[in-house]
Amino acid sequence: MGTEMRRITDDLRPPALERLGLAGALAELVDRLSNPALPVELLLPDRLPALSPGTELATYRIAAEALANAIRHSAATRATLRLAVAGNTVILTVTDDGRGIRPRAQRNGLGLRSMADRAADAGGVCEVRGGRGGTTVTARLPYGSQVDTTRAS
Repeated sequence: MGTEMRRITDDLRPPALERLGLAGALAELVDRLSNPALPVELLLPDRLPALSPGTELATYRIAAEALANAIRHSAATRATLRLAVAGNTVILTVTDDGRGIRPRAQRNGLGLRSMADRAADAGGVCEVRGGRGGTTVTARLPYGSQVDTTRAS
């Protein structure tokens, strides 16, 4: 039942995304998660193209999971969330300067699989790289995708 409940709640659009749009919701997320021990910098383009609801949700959820992982596991002293647009692709990059992700975690982590699945559901890809200099999560999502990962309840 726990897995099913998580699937249902994960598919709901966060109220901040509805109220503020993607840029505002990411700003609110960064503001909420940033703290003196791990300040998070937010870098957004001046303009975002209109994104499908599925791409918006995937971008937000991947960003939230990547930042949560940095906070919980990395022992980082800083992190950056960057959103960029290249061609018809939205590129989300979350970096931290922590200890880097272990290879075993890359194979077995539920959060990492969740990010990859979200990206794939939106027609994109998510890659995680880590080493002594920290971890980088990069999601490339088509912004014109007709794939919609939201579900009506």
